[in-house]
Amino acid sequence: MLPLDPPAGWRRAALATMAVLAAACSPRDPAATMALTRVALDTLPVATARYDTAHGELILEMPPIDIPGSSGMHQGMIVTPATRVEIPVSGYVHSFRVEVVDPQGRLLPEHTLHHFNVMDPGRRELFAPIMLRLLAASKETGSPAVPARLIGMPLAAGQQLVLKGMLHNSDSVSLPGSRARVVLGFVPAGHRYPVYQAYPWQLDTRFPVGGIDGIKSFDLPAGRSEVSYTASPAVPGTLVGIGGHVHDYARHLVFRDSTTGQVFWHGVPRTDADGEVVSMPVKKFYSLTSLGVKLDPTHRYQVTVVYDNPTGHNIPFGGMGVVAGLFVPDAGTTWPGVDTANADYKADLFNQLRDGNTVGEMGMMQMHH
Repeated sequence: MLPLDPPAGWRRAALATMAVLAAACSPRDPAATMALTRVALDTLPVATARYDTAHGELILEMPPIDIPGSSGMHQGMIVTPATRVEIPVSGYVHSFRVEVVDPQGRLLPEHTLHHFNVMDPGRRELFAPIMLRLLAASKETGSPAVPARLIGMPLAAGQQLVLKGMLHNSDSVSLPGSRARVVLGFVPAGHRYPVYQAYPWQLDTRFPVGGIDGIKSFDLPAGRSEVSYTASPAVPGTLVGIGGHVHDYARHLVFRDSTTGQVFWHGVPRTDADGEVVSMPVKKFYSLTSLGVKLDPTHRYQVTVVYDNPTGHNIPFGGMGVVAGLFVPDAGTTWPGVDTANADYKADLFNQLRDGNTVGEMGMMQMHH
Protein backbone atom coordinates (compact mmCIF):
# COMPACT_ATOMS: atom_id res chain seq x y z
CA MET A 1 0.00 0.00 0.00
CA LEU A 2 1.36 3.42 -0.94
CA PRO A 3 0.88 6.30 1.55
CA LEU A 4 0.06 8.93 -1.08
CA ASP A 5 -0.97 12.55 -0.66
CA PRO A 6 -2.72 13.53 -3.90
CA PRO A 7 -2.12 14.94 -6.33
CA ALA A 8 1.69 14.95 -6.02
CA GLY A 9 1.79 11.40 -4.68
CA TRP A 10 -0.45 10.21 -7.49
CA ARG A 11 1.91 11.75 -10.03
CA ARG A 12 4.88 9.95 -8.50
CA ALA A 13 2.97 6.67 -8.50
CA ALA A 14 1.90 7.23 -12.10
CA LEU A 15 5.51 7.68 -13.19
CA ALA A 16 6.52 4.47 -11.42
CA THR A 17 3.59 2.58 -12.94
CA MET A 18 4.32 3.79 -16.47
CA ALA A 19 7.99 2.86 -16.18
CA VAL A 20 7.04 -0.71 -15.25
CA LEU A 21 4.33 -0.83 -17.92
CA ALA A 22 6.75 0.33 -20.59
CA ALA A 23 8.93 -2.66 -19.76
CA ALA A 24 5.95 -5.03 -19.58
CA CYS A 25 4.67 -3.92 -22.98
CA SER A 26 8.02 -4.48 -24.68
CA PRO A 27 8.53 -7.79 -26.52
CA ARG A 28 9.54 -10.47 -24.00
CA ASP A 29 8.55 -13.93 -22.84
CA PRO A 30 5.00 -14.39 -21.41
CA ALA A 31 6.16 -15.25 -17.88
CA ALA A 32 8.19 -12.04 -17.61
CA THR A 33 5.32 -10.01 -19.05
CA MET A 34 2.89 -11.45 -16.49
CA ALA A 35 5.27 -10.69 -13.62
CA LEU A 36 5.83 -7.09 -14.76
CA THR A 37 2.08 -6.59 -15.25
CA ARG A 38 1.51 -7.61 -11.62
CA VAL A 39 4.25 -5.22 -10.48
CA ALA A 40 2.65 -2.39 -12.48
CA LEU A 41 -0.71 -3.00 -10.82
CA ASP A 42 0.91 -3.14 -7.39
CA THR A 43 2.36 0.37 -7.86
CA LEU A 44 -1.11 1.93 -8.16
CA PRO A 45 -2.51 4.03 -5.31
CA VAL A 46 -5.03 2.20 -3.15
CA ALA A 47 -8.79 2.71 -2.89
CA THR A 48 -10.83 1.49 0.09
CA ALA A 49 -13.45 -1.24 0.24
CA ARG A 50 -15.94 -1.98 3.00
CA TYR A 51 -18.97 -4.20 3.29
CA ASP A 52 -21.99 -2.59 4.98
CA THR A 53 -23.85 -5.56 6.44
CA ALA A 54 -26.83 -3.45 7.57
CA HIS A 55 -27.62 -2.26 4.04
CA GLY A 56 -26.18 -5.17 2.06
CA GLU A 57 -23.77 -2.89 0.18
CA LEU A 58 -20.15 -3.20 -0.86
CA ILE A 59 -18.64 0.31 -1.15
CA LEU A 60 -15.51 0.94 -3.23
CA GLU A 61 -14.20 4.47 -2.67
CA MET A 62 -11.33 6.28 -4.36
CA PRO A 63 -8.91 8.56 -2.46
CA PRO A 64 -9.87 12.28 -2.31
CA ILE A 65 -9.04 14.56 -5.21
CA ASP A 66 -9.52 18.29 -5.90
CA ILE A 67 -11.84 19.06 -8.85
CA PRO A 68 -10.80 22.40 -10.40
CA GLY A 69 -13.37 25.13 -11.03
CA SER A 70 -14.55 26.09 -14.50
CA SER A 71 -13.22 29.29 -16.03
CA GLY A 72 -13.42 30.44 -19.63
CA MET A 73 -12.54 27.55 -21.93
CA HIS A 74 -11.48 25.39 -18.97
CA GLN A 75 -14.20 22.84 -18.32
CA GLY A 76 -13.44 22.11 -14.65
CA MET A 77 -12.69 18.45 -15.32
CA ILE A 78 -10.12 16.05 -13.93
CA VAL A 79 -9.34 12.41 -14.63
CA THR A 80 -8.71 10.44 -11.46
CA PRO A 81 -5.59 8.28 -11.37
CA ALA A 82 -6.21 4.57 -11.78
CA THR A 83 -6.40 3.02 -8.31
CA ARG A 84 -6.48 -0.57 -7.16
CA VAL A 85 -8.82 -2.05 -4.61
CA GLU A 86 -9.03 -5.48 -2.97
CA ILE A 87 -12.44 -7.07 -2.52
CA PRO A 88 -12.85 -7.89 1.22
CA VAL A 89 -15.59 -10.54 1.02
CA SER A 90 -16.83 -13.04 -1.54
CA GLY A 91 -20.33 -12.63 -2.92
CA TYR A 92 -22.54 -11.45 -5.77
CA VAL A 93 -23.37 -8.00 -7.15
CA HIS A 94 -26.98 -7.34 -8.16
CA SER A 95 -27.07 -3.53 -8.48
CA PHE A 96 -24.88 -0.46 -8.43
CA ARG A 97 -24.88 3.31 -8.20
CA VAL A 98 -22.00 5.78 -8.46
CA GLU A 99 -21.69 8.84 -6.21
CA VAL A 100 -19.33 11.74 -5.65
CA VAL A 101 -19.15 13.14 -2.11
CA ASP A 102 -17.43 16.08 -0.40
CA PRO A 103 -15.00 15.71 2.57
CA GLN A 104 -17.97 15.53 4.97
CA GLY A 105 -19.58 12.70 2.99
CA ARG A 106 -22.37 14.87 1.54
CA LEU A 107 -23.50 13.97 -1.97
CA LEU A 108 -22.39 16.33 -4.73
CA PRO A 109 -24.70 16.97 -7.73
CA GLU A 110 -25.12 14.08 -10.20
CA HIS A 111 -23.42 16.03 -12.99
CA THR A 112 -20.18 15.99 -10.94
CA LEU A 113 -19.70 12.49 -12.32
CA HIS A 114 -18.72 12.45 -15.99
CA HIS A 115 -17.89 8.75 -16.08
CA PHE A 116 -16.60 5.98 -13.83
CA ASN A 117 -15.10 2.57 -14.67
CA VAL A 118 -14.45 -0.56 -12.65
CA MET A 119 -12.09 -3.01 -14.39
CA ASP A 120 -10.91 -6.53 -13.68
CA PRO A 121 -7.31 -7.01 -14.92
CA GLY A 122 -7.50 -10.77 -14.29
CA ARG A 123 -10.40 -11.58 -16.61
CA ARG A 124 -11.00 -10.70 -20.26
CA GLU A 125 -13.90 -9.12 -22.08
CA LEU A 126 -16.40 -11.43 -23.77
CA PHE A 127 -15.74 -9.96 -27.24
CA ALA A 128 -12.09 -8.85 -26.91
CA PRO A 129 -8.87 -10.02 -25.18
CA ILE A 130 -8.67 -6.84 -23.06
CA MET A 131 -9.35 -6.61 -19.32
CA LEU A 132 -12.99 -7.01 -18.29
CA ARG A 133 -15.05 -3.88 -17.60
CA LEU A 134 -17.16 -4.84 -14.60
CA LEU A 135 -19.16 -1.64 -14.90
CA ALA A 136 -19.05 1.65 -16.73
CA ALA A 137 -21.23 4.48 -15.44
CA SER A 138 -22.00 8.03 -16.53
CA LYS A 139 -24.48 10.67 -15.47
CA GLU A 140 -27.22 9.08 -17.60
CA THR A 141 -26.62 5.51 -16.37
CA GLY A 142 -28.95 5.63 -13.37
CA SER A 143 -28.91 2.76 -10.86
CA PRO A 144 -29.23 -0.56 -12.74
CA ALA A 145 -30.43 -3.61 -10.81
CA VAL A 146 -31.45 -7.23 -11.36
CA PRO A 147 -33.36 -9.56 -8.99
CA ALA A 148 -30.85 -10.46 -6.28
CA ARG A 149 -32.18 -14.01 -5.89
CA LEU A 150 -32.07 -14.72 -9.61
CA ILE A 151 -28.89 -13.13 -11.01
CA GLY A 152 -25.58 -12.00 -9.49
CA MET A 153 -22.10 -11.06 -10.68
CA PRO A 154 -19.49 -12.99 -8.67
CA LEU A 155 -16.63 -11.31 -6.81
CA ALA A 156 -14.08 -13.17 -4.69
CA ALA A 157 -12.36 -12.08 -1.48
CA GLY A 158 -8.84 -10.91 -2.33
CA GLN A 159 -9.74 -10.13 -5.94
CA GLN A 160 -7.96 -7.02 -7.27
CA LEU A 161 -9.94 -4.47 -9.29
CA VAL A 162 -8.97 -1.17 -10.92
CA LEU A 163 -11.05 2.03 -10.53
CA LYS A 164 -10.83 5.13 -12.71
CA GLY A 165 -13.12 8.04 -13.51
CA MET A 166 -13.54 11.59 -14.74
CA LEU A 167 -15.13 14.25 -12.52
CA HIS A 168 -16.72 17.54 -13.57
CA ASN A 169 -17.20 20.86 -11.76
CA SER A 170 -19.47 23.38 -13.49
CA ASP A 171 -18.88 26.02 -10.81
CA SER A 172 -15.96 28.49 -10.78
CA VAL A 173 -15.00 27.44 -7.23
CA SER A 174 -12.93 24.26 -6.90
CA LEU A 175 -14.23 21.21 -5.02
CA PRO A 176 -11.38 20.05 -2.75
CA GLY A 177 -11.25 16.57 -1.27
CA SER A 178 -13.97 15.08 -3.48
CA ARG A 179 -14.32 11.30 -3.44
CA ALA A 180 -15.85 9.13 -6.16
CA ARG A 181 -17.30 5.81 -5.07
CA VAL A 182 -19.38 2.97 -6.40
CA VAL A 183 -21.99 1.38 -4.13
CA LEU A 184 -22.68 -2.24 -5.06
CA GLY A 185 -25.83 -4.06 -3.98
CA PHE A 186 -24.18 -7.20 -2.62
CA VAL A 187 -25.18 -10.67 -1.39
CA PRO A 188 -22.36 -12.43 0.51
CA ALA A 189 -21.46 -15.97 -0.50
CA GLY A 190 -23.05 -18.84 1.41
CA HIS A 191 -26.66 -18.42 0.33
CA ARG A 192 -28.54 -20.67 -2.10
CA TYR A 193 -29.01 -17.72 -4.39
CA PRO A 194 -28.48 -16.21 -6.88
CA VAL A 195 -29.61 -18.93 -9.26
CA TYR A 196 -27.43 -17.68 -12.12
CA GLN A 197 -23.93 -16.22 -12.08
CA ALA A 198 -23.75 -13.42 -14.66
CA TYR A 199 -20.84 -11.44 -16.05
CA PRO A 200 -20.81 -7.99 -17.65
CA TRP A 201 -19.93 -7.62 -21.32
CA GLN A 202 -19.60 -4.86 -23.85
CA LEU A 203 -19.06 -4.46 -27.57
CA ASP A 204 -17.70 -1.10 -28.71
CA THR A 205 -17.55 0.26 -32.25
CA ARG A 206 -13.85 1.04 -31.59
CA PHE A 207 -12.91 -2.32 -30.10
CA PRO A 208 -10.54 -3.73 -29.12
CA VAL A 209 -8.32 -0.83 -27.98
CA GLY A 210 -9.73 2.29 -29.66
CA GLY A 211 -7.67 4.93 -31.41
CA ILE A 212 -4.83 7.15 -30.19
CA ASP A 213 -4.32 6.79 -26.40
CA GLY A 214 -7.11 4.20 -26.33
CA ILE A 215 -9.88 6.73 -27.01
CA LYS A 216 -13.11 4.98 -27.99
CA SER A 217 -14.74 8.16 -29.35
CA PHE A 218 -14.43 8.99 -33.04
CA ASP A 219 -14.74 12.11 -35.17
CA LEU A 220 -18.33 12.81 -36.22
CA PRO A 221 -18.67 14.06 -39.81
CA ALA A 222 -21.46 16.36 -40.93
CA GLY A 223 -24.66 14.65 -42.01
CA ARG A 224 -25.50 10.96 -41.67
CA SER A 225 -22.80 8.46 -40.71
CA GLU A 226 -22.59 4.87 -39.52
CA VAL A 227 -19.88 2.97 -37.60
CA SER A 228 -19.84 -0.76 -36.81
CA TYR A 229 -17.69 -3.44 -35.24
CA THR A 230 -18.11 -7.23 -35.43
CA ALA A 231 -16.70 -9.97 -33.18
CA SER A 232 -17.44 -13.40 -31.71
CA PRO A 233 -17.88 -14.22 -27.99
CA ALA A 234 -15.10 -16.15 -26.27
CA VAL A 235 -17.53 -18.60 -24.61
CA PRO A 236 -21.13 -19.75 -25.19
CA GLY A 237 -23.93 -18.50 -23.01
CA THR A 238 -27.08 -16.45 -22.65
CA LEU A 239 -27.64 -12.73 -22.99
CA VAL A 240 -29.92 -11.56 -20.16
CA GLY A 241 -29.79 -7.77 -20.46
CA ILE A 242 -28.52 -4.98 -22.70
CA GLY A 243 -28.20 -1.20 -22.77
CA GLY A 244 -25.86 1.23 -24.47
CA HIS A 245 -24.09 4.58 -24.64
CA VAL A 246 -24.01 7.18 -27.42
CA HIS A 247 -23.24 10.88 -27.82
CA ASP A 248 -25.47 13.70 -28.98
CA TYR A 249 -26.90 13.49 -32.53
CA ALA A 250 -27.09 9.67 -32.40
CA ARG A 251 -30.16 8.29 -34.17
CA HIS A 252 -29.97 4.71 -32.94
CA LEU A 253 -27.71 1.93 -31.66
CA VAL A 254 -28.18 -1.69 -32.79
CA PHE A 255 -26.89 -5.08 -31.63
CA ARG A 256 -27.43 -7.99 -34.02
CA ASP A 257 -26.30 -11.49 -34.91
CA SER A 258 -24.60 -10.75 -38.22
CA THR A 259 -24.43 -14.49 -38.99
CA THR A 260 -28.22 -14.89 -38.98
CA GLY A 261 -29.29 -11.26 -39.33
CA GLN A 262 -31.37 -11.36 -36.13
CA VAL A 263 -31.62 -7.98 -34.35
CA PHE A 264 -31.55 -8.41 -30.56
CA TRP A 265 -31.79 -4.74 -29.57
CA HIS A 266 -32.54 -1.45 -31.30
CA GLY A 267 -31.92 1.46 -28.94
CA VAL A 268 -33.12 5.00 -29.67
CA PRO A 269 -31.71 7.63 -27.27
CA ARG A 270 -34.05 9.74 -25.16
CA THR A 271 -33.14 13.44 -25.44
CA ASP A 272 -34.03 16.62 -23.57
CA ALA A 273 -35.43 19.88 -24.98
CA ASP A 274 -31.95 20.89 -26.16
CA GLY A 275 -31.44 17.62 -28.02
CA GLU A 276 -28.84 16.28 -25.59
CA VAL A 277 -28.89 12.57 -24.82
CA VAL A 278 -30.48 11.89 -21.44
CA SER A 279 -30.64 8.09 -21.40
CA MET A 280 -30.70 4.92 -23.45
CA PRO A 281 -33.33 2.19 -23.15
CA VAL A 282 -32.47 -1.02 -21.31
CA LYS A 283 -33.88 -4.38 -22.37
CA LYS A 284 -34.17 -7.42 -20.09
CA PHE A 285 -34.38 -10.79 -21.79
CA TYR A 286 -35.40 -12.84 -18.76
CA SER A 287 -38.81 -13.59 -17.24
CA LEU A 288 -40.35 -16.04 -14.78
CA THR A 289 -40.43 -18.71 -17.50
CA SER A 290 -37.33 -18.01 -19.64
CA LEU A 291 -33.77 -16.76 -19.43
CA GLY A 292 -32.42 -14.67 -22.26
CA VAL A 293 -31.20 -15.42 -25.77
CA LYS A 294 -28.27 -17.62 -26.73
CA LEU A 295 -24.94 -16.30 -28.02
CA ASP A 296 -22.78 -18.75 -30.01
CA PRO A 297 -18.97 -18.45 -30.40
CA THR A 298 -19.31 -19.73 -33.98
CA HIS A 299 -21.47 -16.68 -34.83
CA ARG A 300 -20.39 -13.09 -35.45
CA TYR A 301 -22.17 -10.28 -33.58
CA GLN A 302 -22.23 -6.63 -34.56
CA VAL A 303 -22.76 -3.28 -32.87
CA THR A 304 -23.77 -0.40 -35.16
CA VAL A 305 -24.34 3.25 -34.30
CA VAL A 306 -25.96 5.74 -36.68
CA TYR A 307 -25.55 9.52 -36.32
CA ASP A 308 -27.04 12.54 -38.04
CA ASN A 309 -24.86 15.59 -37.37
CA PRO A 310 -26.82 18.75 -38.37
CA THR A 311 -24.05 21.27 -37.58
CA GLY A 312 -22.51 21.23 -41.05
CA HIS A 313 -19.01 20.57 -39.72
CA ASN A 314 -16.92 17.74 -38.31
CA ILE A 315 -17.05 17.32 -34.50
CA PRO A 316 -13.75 15.97 -33.09
CA PHE A 317 -14.43 12.91 -30.93
CA GLY A 318 -18.15 13.63 -31.27
CA GLY A 319 -19.25 10.03 -31.80
CA MET A 320 -19.35 6.90 -29.68
CA GLY A 321 -21.28 3.66 -29.81
CA VAL A 322 -21.12 0.85 -27.27
CA VAL A 323 -23.57 -1.81 -26.12
CA ALA A 324 -23.20 -3.53 -22.75
CA GLY A 325 -25.13 -5.83 -20.48
CA LEU A 326 -25.11 -9.11 -18.57
CA PHE A 327 -24.23 -12.57 -19.85
CA VAL A 328 -24.66 -16.01 -18.21
CA PRO A 329 -22.08 -18.56 -19.41
CA ASP A 330 -23.33 -22.05 -20.23
CA ALA A 331 -23.22 -24.59 -17.41
CA GLY A 332 -19.72 -25.96 -16.95
CA THR A 333 -18.16 -23.00 -18.76
CA THR A 334 -15.46 -21.00 -17.00
CA TRP A 335 -15.17 -17.29 -17.71
CA PRO A 336 -11.86 -16.81 -19.57
CA GLY A 337 -8.84 -15.25 -17.91
CA VAL A 338 -6.38 -12.95 -19.65
CA ASP A 339 -3.29 -13.47 -21.75
CA THR A 340 -0.96 -10.79 -20.41
CA ALA A 341 1.33 -11.28 -23.40
CA ASN A 342 -1.45 -10.44 -25.87
CA ALA A 343 -0.72 -7.18 -27.71
CA ASP A 344 -4.27 -5.85 -27.30
CA TYR A 345 -4.29 -6.65 -23.57
CA LYS A 346 -0.98 -4.83 -23.06
CA ALA A 347 -2.07 -1.82 -25.10
CA ASP A 348 -5.36 -1.56 -23.21
CA LEU A 349 -3.64 -1.90 -19.82
CA PHE A 350 -1.11 0.77 -20.77
CA ASN A 351 -3.87 3.18 -21.86
CA GLN A 352 -6.01 2.62 -18.78
CA LEU A 353 -3.25 2.99 -16.19
CA ARG A 354 -1.58 6.09 -17.61
CA ASP A 355 -2.40 9.63 -16.47
CA GLY A 356 -5.50 10.65 -18.44
CA ASN A 357 -5.13 14.37 -17.68
CA THR A 358 -2.55 14.94 -20.38
CA VAL A 359 -3.51 12.23 -22.88
CA GLY A 360 -6.50 10.03 -23.55
CA GLU A 361 -9.74 11.19 -21.94
CA MET A 362 -8.77 14.78 -21.18
CA GLY A 363 -7.25 15.40 -24.59
CA MET A 364 -10.43 14.05 -26.13
CA MET A 365 -12.67 16.20 -23.92
CA GLN A 366 -10.73 19.40 -24.68
CA MET A 367 -10.97 18.85 -28.44
CA HIS A 368 -14.62 17.77 -28.21
CA HIS A 369 -15.66 20.86 -26.26
